[in-house]
Amino acid sequence: MTEPALSPATVAVTAGRPPRIQGGPVNPPLVLTSTYVSQGPPAPGELFYTRNDTETWRALESALAALEGAALPALAFASGMAAIAAAFSLVPRGGRVVMPQHAYGVSLGLAHELAALGDIRLTLVDIADTDAVTAALAGAGVVRAPAWQVAAHIDAGRLQPVLDRFAPPATPVHVLFEQTKLASPKIRTFVDYLVDQWGHV
Repeated sequence: MTEPALSPATVAVTAGRPPRIQGGPVNPPLVLTSTYVSQGPPAPGELFYTRNDTETWRALESALAALEGAALPALAFASGMAAIAAAFSLVPRGGRVVMPQHAYGVSLGLAHELAALGDIRLTLVDIADTDAVTAALAGAGVVRAPAWQVAAHIDAGRLQPVLDRFAPPATPVHVLFEQTKLASPKIRTFVDYLVDQWGHV
C-alpha cells in the first residue's frame, strides 16, 4: 500500500527536524558559532566555518529539499552573490553565458571578470528584444527565459521545457480601459497587440 503524500504544510513543519527520541529537542537548536574546532584541513562533510555549513543550515536545507521533493539536500548560501558565484562555477571553462545587459550589477561585474580571464564567453542581450535573445540563445544547453518570449519556439518544437516544477508563479498582466465611443484607437490597437502577443501564454 502506497503511503499518501503529505501536504506541503505538513512537510514544512516536520522536515529538517531532529529524530523523535526521548529527551531530544523537538526543533533543531540554533548554532551561533562562527568557527569549529579543527586540527587541520576538514574532511568531507566536517564542519569548520559557519559561512560554509552549520547544523542549523543543514536542517533548513533538508526541509527545503523535502518541500521540493528532491532526493538530495538543498544548498543554502550566505548571500545572493555567493549563490551566483556558485552557479558560475558550474560553467565549464570557455562555456557560453547569456545574460541580460541590465542584470544585478555585481553579477555583471563578476561575469565580465570571468570573461576577461577567458573562463567564460559572455553575451549580453536586451531582454526586450526577442529576436536578439533568441539568436543569442541558439545552441544553449539550458536557459531560463520568460514563457511569452519563447512560447513560439516551444510550440514549434525548437525548445523543450524542463524543470516545470521549479517554474516561478505566473505574474498576471492586467489591462483596464474604458470602452466608450470616445476611446482612443491607439489604445484599442495596443490592447489588441498585448492580447495577440501574450494571450496564449
